Amino acid sequence: MKIGSKYYPLFEHLQQQSKLDSSEQVELTFNSIEQLLQRDLPNSAQKRAWWSNRDSTSALQAGAWVKAGYHVESVDFDKKIVTFCKFQATY
Repeated sequence: MKIGSKYYPLFEHLQQQSKLDSSEQVELTFNSIEQLLQRDLPNSAQKRAWWSNRDSTSALQAGAWVKAGYHVESVDFDKKIVTFCKFQATY
């Protein structure tokens, strides 16, 4: 995730949470994400597909949480809350 990219502030926030807090999940409202980004989320963020955990060049937003070591566990579209969980390896 490059400094200055659109979703870098979200990446940075999640990385900081990982260092500061030992909990396995972070809940953020859509509004708090918009404040971090200093811009509105796109209309497509109202659909589940936007919150997928694919790390690809076509999903820059997902790169922010995936590269920070998180995945989207759930999205409550009524309350506009996203729950990110740390990746955990399963053997």
